[in-house]
Amino acid sequence: MLPMPYSHSVVSGHQWSSVVTSGRHWSPAVGASRRPHTQHVAHSAHGTEKYRVLSSTPRGPGRARTLVAALATAALAAIAPLTLAPMAAADTPDLPQLLPSLDGWEGAEGTFTATGDLTVVAAADDERLTSTAELLADELDTIVPGVEAGSGAAAAGDIELIVDASRAGADDLGEEGYELEIDEQITITGATETGTFWGTRTLVQLLTQQLDLPYGSAIDVPAYSERGVTLCACVINISTDFIDRLLEDMSYLKLNTLMIELKVKVDAYPQTNTWSYYTKDDIRTLVAKANKLGIDVIPEINSPGHMEIWLENMPELQLTNESTGVKDEVRMDITKEASFDFYTDLIDEYTDVFDSDYWHMGVDEYMLGSGYANFPQIKAFAEAQWGPTATQNDVVAWYVNKVNDYVKSQGKTLRIWNDGVITDNEFVDFDTDIVIEHWNNAASHVNPQDFIDWGHEIVNVSNSLYMVRGGYGVNVQNLYNSGWSPTDFYNGTISGGLDQIRGARISAWPDAGTPNEAENTTEERMFEPLRFIAQATWADSRPWSDYNGFKAAMGEIGRPPLWENVERLPVPDGAFTMSAADGSGLLAAGEGGTLRLGADGDGLDLTLTSNDAGYYTITTNDGRCLSLSDEGTMRLAVPVEIGADVVLSTCSDTTVQQWQVKRADGGFHLINAASQQYLSISDGLTDVPVAHEDLKDVPDGLIVQTPADWGTTVWTLQGSLSMRLELDASAAPPGDSISGTVRLGNFTGTTLAGATLRAASLPAGWTVLPGSTPVAEVGVGESADVGVTLYNVSGDSLSGPVTFELVDGDGTVISTASSDVASMCSVERITPVAIASVSSEQTTGEAAGSGVATAAIDGDPSTYWHSQWSPSEPGYPHSIVVDLGESSDVCGLWYTGRDSGGDGGANGRIAEYEVYASDTVSAFDSEDWGEPVATGTFVNTGEPQLAPFPATGARYVMLTGLSEVHGFVWATAGEIAVAGPAAPAPEYAPELSVGAGEVTAGEEVTAVATGFAPGEIVEFALDADGAESVTAQADAEGRAEVAIPVAAGVEGGEYTLTATGTTTGAAAAAQLTVVPADSNGSDGSDGSDGSDGSDGSDGSNGSDGSNGSDGSDGSNGSDGSNGSDGSNGSDGSNGSDGSDGSNGSGGSDGSDGSNGSAGAAGADGPDGSNGAGADGAQVPDVTEPLPDTGAAVTGYAAAAMLLLIAGAAAMVLRRRATGTL
Repeated sequence: MLPMPYSHSVVSGHQWSSVVTSGRHWSPAVGASRRPHTQHVAHSAHGTEKYRVLSSTPRGPGRARTLVAALATAALAAIAPLTLAPMAAADTPDLPQLLPSLDGWEGAEGTFTATGDLTVVAAADDERLTSTAELLADELDTIVPGVEAGSGAAAAGDIELIVDASRAGADDLGEEGYELEIDEQITITGATETGTFWGTRTLVQLLTQQLDLPYGSAIDVPAYSERGVTLCACVINISTDFIDRLLEDMSYLKLNTLMIELKVKVDAYPQTNTWSYYTKDDIRTLVAKANKLGIDVIPEINSPGHMEIWLENMPELQLTNESTGVKDEVRMDITKEASFDFYTDLIDEYTDVFDSDYWHMGVDEYMLGSGYANFPQIKAFAEAQWGPTATQNDVVAWYVNKVNDYVKSQGKTLRIWNDGVITDNEFVDFDTDIVIEHWNNAASHVNPQDFIDWGHEIVNVSNSLYMVRGGYGVNVQNLYNSGWSPTDFYNGTISGGLDQIRGARISAWPDAGTPNEAENTTEERMFEPLRFIAQATWADSRPWSDYNGFKAAMGEIGRPPLWENVERLPVPDGAFTMSAADGSGLLAAGEGGTLRLGADGDGLDLTLTSNDAGYYTITTNDGRCLSLSDEGTMRLAVPVEIGADVVLSTCSDTTVQQWQVKRADGGFHLINAASQQYLSISDGLTDVPVAHEDLKDVPDGLIVQTPADWGTTVWTLQGSLSMRLELDASAAPPGDSISGTVRLGNFTGTTLAGATLRAASLPAGWTVLPGSTPVAEVGVGESADVGVTLYNVSGDSLSGPVTFELVDGDGTVISTASSDVASMCSVERITPVAIASVSSEQTTGEAAGSGVATAAIDGDPSTYWHSQWSPSEPGYPHSIVVDLGESSDVCGLWYTGRDSGGDGGANGRIAEYEVYASDTVSAFDSEDWGEPVATGTFVNTGEPQLAPFPATGARYVMLTGLSEVHGFVWATAGEIAVAGPAAPAPEYAPELSVGAGEVTAGEEVTAVATGFAPGEIVEFALDADGAESVTAQADAEGRAEVAIPVAAGVEGGEYTLTATGTTTGAAAAAQLTVVPADSNGSDGSDGSDGSDGSDGSDGSNGSDGSNGSDGSDGSNGSDGSNGSDGSNGSDGSNGSDGSDGSNGSGGSDGSDGSNGSAGAAGADGPDGSNGAGADGAQVPDVTEPLPDTGAAVTGYAAAAMLLLIAGAAAMVLRRRATGTL
């Protein structure tokens, strides 16, 4: 079977290639780039729309016009003397929708039509304006091919960009405003290059919707100076492709501020360069693009809290609990001068690559999850500095002001979050030249108006503008319909000092939701909030009456033309093997779920299945998924350690098991959707920074994840055979069944034919139908499904994998597929009536109804119990005891993990667990529980999972969590219930029947067994010496039928035939009478009636034995004499004619030659010759050496003579009958 390569350069036959995109293309769920109306678009010779998409690289001058554009211009010239003469007033089109809205538009009669020969004109000596003109030309070229940038005088039909510094007054265009004029040409004027640039964003939106624009003009000035986005690329990396697209989208909407919290790989402290980080070159590229698009990128390093990604390998700067000695990597000890030095060193390194006039230092949630009581040294420092009444917040304000002084010395302005400002400070106030970014009042009760009254400038980053990956988001409908404005803060509306409000931003945070939401999904969720904040901060108006009108406008305007920068799904769904492009090996399975490099024929068959978010899950035929090991460093539930193993794990709904497939030279890169690291073969990974450890070396040749700057592997894909087992359910109680389908997909280059599917292994207590079945031919690119049914047939059934094999005609295994099944002890559930005890619970700070232990038994999986996280944060183990109200017959515990929605996502899901049951013990910390009735590991899912155990009587059941799926310290549970009462074990009472109850030795008898378990293999055994057992599979009704051979040597008498189920052990028996075979073959006389001659096993060969006169037919008759060993009669062929029948005597070969004489009477029958020895079972084979005894020879000679006489007599009788004698 030849593999079908999926290479990067060849397109032939069944080869896939990057030249042509096969399969399904991913496209955004909302806001796809708009294309112009067809009547304005150049057409190909076949009349279809034709677009040419270019990169954003500026083009040089003098590019030739396209033929299509020239023809379109000529056609317009033939229609009217003036190409761009205005249409009649009745034909003037409406102005398309805009975001932000263009509220001051004054229309006029006439229409401008954009064509491919227009030029975007800008002053050649203004570098930034020229750059803007080139960008605009690139964007418009995707709409009307042929547009280019130039300088000089603008002509009719062109677009001219102008900067007029005289219009910079606040009552005119200001710094960012512009004037748009549309008549025979389009003119965009700004007082600055920035203002002119924003005017081009308006024009791009207009022309992506329609090429005919009405004459008119407008002056457009933003309501707020700051309009933008907060992006936390912190802790968890966000791809540079994502940020690049975000910048495009922001600029399209005139959003000018990106505040980004991220980690830069620094030079001064190499021990801090653990993932996730960005290289300095990454940042330079980001900032350069942002500058081109009018966006200021403000960096943030949070301090003094949320510093774990910086302090994990700097214990000397971590706050230490002096009573326990435990260091806290999240919080920096600001009482140490070294901490200030460290932080300002980081500022210096960031200043190398960021050019913003602002620096953000966070300051929020310094004591989140802890408290100053755990760190008395801060209070001691305050008292030493300012006296006994000083507070810890005097120290915080002092530290922030020190950083502010340093930032100002760099020519920058400091920003902080509002909740770092606590008002119990007695001696040190926060500097009022610090910009406050206000999001909520959870930790600080200082209102936005207070900050304004104190003299701060303020930015509205209200919690209502927040979205969390895998959690809550921005409710644009409510905000729009309620008339939200940047003056509406989280805790009230500003009434005075409005000029101190800089503007507003939406915010996107990872929190712990990254395993539940990949960045492409986050990107789609941001589509509406971005457009809402643009409308609210630029126009601050409501031109659409309600959200529905606003939503329609968002859809009409869509994404910017150059937004998409990557092919989301370059590979069609299918099965492949993966090879390193450099030839070093194939991706193969190692021990314990690891991966390794294998040789030819050793590669894994991997099925790539795409999703709507633009990622693939990669599944093996045994049902495991390509994933990341969680044994290394975890951040926000994501494995981030450089060089961490890529493994095969139980499949679950997590982004850790989703992969971006991205084209690369010679093949493809695979990038994990959660960690943003590459699937790589380790090579030269030395001195790798690892959290909480010294630098490590990763051995070469391992399959690991790596950031791009540590080296990546290019992979090629070759088509293979996919085989997977899909089950309708994963568990069934005894006596029940599970339906399933084995799905085959042929992505090789040859047809699959002559294959058989068979069950290879099952857990104890399970059966399957069919056990084996042929598979119809599966052509190249085709698929086939085989239905199967799994039966849980025993009360003692186990859980485990079910495996099917696909074998070829020689029995060679081609492929396998597996899936796990579980034996449920009961389909019923008992809901606890109360919580008997719990190790801890969080009574405040969680969503309504959640946190407390009773949320785990309230019947609502969206609420959850959460172990305590404030003011203290106990770690594992965590225990919760449920009370059933009375003793019940129970056999399992149902655990439903916390739902992935809401703030915090699904953190706290229990991994390793123990279950205890008792009628009397109810305290979680009692020593009287005894041994656990169940142990195991839950998978990371929000679906209910059963921890089964043997049926027992209990009133109290305790779940003890030993670890969390991502290594966190918390435990949560959406719901806890108990399985019971236990389902009764199925009982089987089989019966057995054996034909008429009698059989002659040497023959077969049909046995029919009923009442067995469906699909069970039944073994039939006869208690006779030398008898061999026979097996048959029971059908879905428990019936098995089989032919039981009884050897010729079995003595006559009464015997017992037993049928035993090999799975259930059920058995049935029946009596069988064996009649001995006739030792002298007297039954040969039956041959007098030719038709009886068929009793000889090969007697049928003598069908024309009576025609001995024919010679050749007569030879056949000799076969009949052989009876049960008639095949030996082939020697009879020596009788070339009837008279030569003596030669056929060799065929008689019977030691009891008298049997042949009886056959002579069969001459009248058409098959009379068969009777010559029809029942001569005792006749030895003439091909065996003859005995040396004379008696034996004489016996053979006598037999030959008798056959000769019989043949002659038969010939005489036949001729007499026919009148030929």
